[in-house]
Amino acid sequence: MSEPTDKNSIPSDDGSHETAALYVPANRLAKVDAIDVFTPLANRLMPRDQAVAPTAVHERDGTVVMPPANIKSRANASTSGTIATSVLNRLHGSNSDDLFAAALRAKQDSLINASTPRFTLVGKLGEGSQGIVYRVNDRDCHREVACKVLSYSTSDPEEISRFIHEAQVTAQLEHPGIVPIHDLGELRDGTVYYTMKRVDGVSLLDLLTSKGGKAEHRFDLLQMFLRICETMAFAHSRGVIHRDLKPRNIMVGPFGEVLVLDWGLAKVVNCADVARPMGTMRSFPEADAYRTLNGTAVGTPAYMSPEQAMGEVDTLDRRCDVYSLGVILYEMLAGASPYVRGEARKVMHQVSHGMWTRLDARRDCPVLPRALVAIAHRALAFDRSDRYATVEQLSADLRAFIAGGSVSVYRETAIERLVRVVTRHQRQVRTGLAVAGLALFLGAGIWGNHWYEQERTITALRTQMDTLLAQRDYVEARVIADRIQTLLPSDVSVWRQLPRIEEGLRNLETARVSEVKRQDANKLVEEANVLAANNDETSLTAAGERYMRALGLVGEDQAITAAYKQVTGRLAILESNRRLSATAEKQRIAALGFIDAAKRALDWAADRRGKMSAKNKERSVLERANRGGDDPTLRTRLHVLDEEIESLHNEVIANEGRAANFFDQAVGLAPGDAGVRQAVATYYMSLMRDYEGRGDLVGARMAENRCRMFDDDFRYSEVLSGQSWIRAAPAQPPITIQALSEGSERTLDPEREILAVSPDKELALLQGRYLVRNAFGTLTAMRLRRGDHLELLLPTPPTDLPEGMAFIPAGTVFDNEGGIIEEVSTFALAKHEVTCGEWLAFLNDPATRALLEEHAANGHVLLVPREGKKTLWPRSDDGGYRLPTIADGQRVDPAWPVSHISGRDALSYAKWVARRDQRAWRLPTHGEWLLAAQGGDGRPYPWGLRADLGFSASALGSTNDQWCDSAVGSHPKDRSVQGVFDLGGSVAELVLLDGSVRVAAGGSHRDRQPDAFGVFSRRDVTDHQPEAGVGLRLALTVPAEIRRIGP
Repeated sequence: MSEPTDKNSIPSDDGSHETAALYVPANRLAKVDAIDVFTPLANRLMPRDQAVAPTAVHERDGTVVMPPANIKSRANASTSGTIATSVLNRLHGSNSDDLFAAALRAKQDSLINASTPRFTLVGKLGEGSQGIVYRVNDRDCHREVACKVLSYSTSDPEEISRFIHEAQVTAQLEHPGIVPIHDLGELRDGTVYYTMKRVDGVSLLDLLTSKGGKAEHRFDLLQMFLRICETMAFAHSRGVIHRDLKPRNIMVGPFGEVLVLDWGLAKVVNCADVARPMGTMRSFPEADAYRTLNGTAVGTPAYMSPEQAMGEVDTLDRRCDVYSLGVILYEMLAGASPYVRGEARKVMHQVSHGMWTRLDARRDCPVLPRALVAIAHRALAFDRSDRYATVEQLSADLRAFIAGGSVSVYRETAIERLVRVVTRHQRQVRTGLAVAGLALFLGAGIWGNHWYEQERTITALRTQMDTLLAQRDYVEARVIADRIQTLLPSDVSVWRQLPRIEEGLRNLETARVSEVKRQDANKLVEEANVLAANNDETSLTAAGERYMRALGLVGEDQAITAAYKQVTGRLAILESNRRLSATAEKQRIAALGFIDAAKRALDWAADRRGKMSAKNKERSVLERANRGGDDPTLRTRLHVLDEEIESLHNEVIANEGRAANFFDQAVGLAPGDAGVRQAVATYYMSLMRDYEGRGDLVGARMAENRCRMFDDDFRYSEVLSGQSWIRAAPAQPPITIQALSEGSERTLDPEREILAVSPDKELALLQGRYLVRNAFGTLTAMRLRRGDHLELLLPTPPTDLPEGMAFIPAGTVFDNEGGIIEEVSTFALAKHEVTCGEWLAFLNDPATRALLEEHAANGHVLLVPREGKKTLWPRSDDGGYRLPTIADGQRVDPAWPVSHISGRDALSYAKWVARRDQRAWRLPTHGEWLLAAQGGDGRPYPWGLRADLGFSASALGSTNDQWCDSAVGSHPKDRSVQGVFDLGGSVAELVLLDGSVRVAAGGSHRDRQPDAFGVFSRRDVTDHQPEAGVGLRLALTVPAEIRRIGP
């Protein structure tokens, strides 16, 4: 900060304190929201000693101008408001007082007398660099008003737009500290004017000239400053910043009124729309005509903030006014400007670089309290973030200082705090001094008896004055005070009470005016209350306008403010609801579009999955046809199928992923829409069932949780509960049920708890696998799925069922993913495979031997276990067949399962046994074999859910590659639900498929892969070709008898 070379007295008309305009090159400019002082953008980008300075001053109003560089005239700048150019071009300022008076007389618009003008010129009140204020008589209203016009016959559209802007902004700021605007109009000769309340008084500049920096006037000046702060706080609350605060723009009335004038450079913060009755001030669209170019500064150099001086117009906020107030406070305390006087460009340089003189560094300044100095310095902080954020904070610190309290910007010492406390309790100190003075007075009375009578009179008058003041009769109290001063001009009590009396007189006048305003405000509030009873936007807007007008009349009023806030809040809610409804509807429509897209993607994925299933079936057929792998045509077709299946699989994954993404987007757009949420719930329910069918428990749990999240109407509550409900069909034998769980040996075993299934009441069970049986020994496993409601009807085994046969009740055959393959009727299946001993009996039957001999004569070998045409069993001495022994090189046990036979051989054996037993013995169908192996619950292995080579006769425990060297039924864990043994291993079993023997189901003792022992393991065979490791077991068709109990 620079040290002043002389006392910088508060200037009045020098260039640094006039509103100036500094221009910069056109290629550096863009529009902003105010007009006047333009500072080169380079000043805040270059070092201080290289900053660009203005080089010329406008000859009319002291405007500082930068050197031209492709600069267009200011008159050519865009006035991008809604004021028509034709209107701006016809308006101008006043040519002279006489012409203005004539123009007033020519304005024949009186309502009282249409033949006479409404306004007559009385005289001139004042003249500035850009405007003239006249004293005018308003005949219609019978009052004198102030009328302001532009000077110098101005026809510049920007000057006229600025003039109209000033009138509009001032008119909207209704506050006791702002002169009210009555009218804005145009005279017949094109002179633009506006009228306002005529206020007598002097400018703060004149008061500072005579009183600034003087201790005896400091209190009064600080009170004026607080009123200025109140006015600016009001303007800031309406979203308006002044940007040209200076003593010359502040008037002090004869009754102590403090008015802030000249709002021509005011800026409405964040304004884009026409004014509405909201909580902040908005400028009308015509104010847009005052937009100037970017990189400009606005205000008076000696009072503008550093950011104004550096042209940061777009970022200006209320803190720029705080800085200007800080300059005014500085001048009140010091009686001089904080800057060294000089040309405007020098002052601008000081402002933009923070080069001002501290109050405590001035030699010509009276000693000031440190707290007061700290307040002024905080307001003048160079960095706006270091200043007071609001005017209210500045005034709060100043009030605290005046009241003797602590301030937020100064840390007191212990001594200073003590002095402040004593000062704050002056009444007690003064009371003590008064007591001492009274004692002295009584002592002096002994020697001054001749003063007694006069003192008694004065005392009586004081008492009378105090009584009148207690009664608030300030008029009579002033009379008594004058009498006391006549008797004793230096009477301290009178001087103490005079401010109170004067304040009381002013309050009486203020109260009278306030009462009139209060009555008008009450009428407006009544009208507003009636309108606010409605809930439409038009009524609420009108109510808000009336509340605002009422607040403008009475100032702060909690009830009116609360009502206004309620109305504006309801308006905001209506607007918000309208926007939210429109947005929600758009989002709902978009979400439904995503739902449709997701459904299409799922349909497409289902179509691809169906085609992929068909391709897989075709691939299985080709693989069986090409078991040897030696057919190049089939291999090529298999390769093509593999590529097609992979392509279809990728399409399924992609479309299912797209569907999931579409559902997520739909929920994101309309998370509360019932239709969207239900569609998503349905999707995740389907996905959960799909995962459960495939055995993916993690995926099923994820889908279940997501379904719970979106199933708002509990449509899937039963399914999501994980429960199923079963009951027995009426009049059935007792039925029991046991849960199946995987034990330590990885087999599905029934739990201990046995539950009875009644026909009278549904039994609720958790989803899972269960073992069901009735009193007649019918046994089956079933898989309960979540949400199932089932009625159990178990058939009864026939009483003449041969020994060694397992009764298989009708049921469903499932695929690997839980899908239904086919429904199978009730039948019986041999618990054991046909053994070598049983087959030997078949071979040695006389009818069979005759058939063998007949075919042997023709060179054919059949029925005998063989490899090609080589028989594996030798003949006995009687011409029949016998089992090989060790002597033959390899022993065959009669309990071993027979193998090395063909499908035709198996059919012949079944016919032979049927003739022998007089029963309809046959080979089982592939579906029957699967139902027996699955036990009814769709398990992948006869014993449970997991593969284990040790559970069945496999290559893991076999020592004989040609024959299964384990007796049938010797592997107890390779046992189905109904007690059928060796379905997993031992030998693969010939079954009927589409009426012929084309398939051998199950694993064999020759297999090593775990999947070969699953229920879906099978191998294609040729009906006349014997196969190693392939045998058979017999089935029997039985009637599905239902035994009922009761009548």
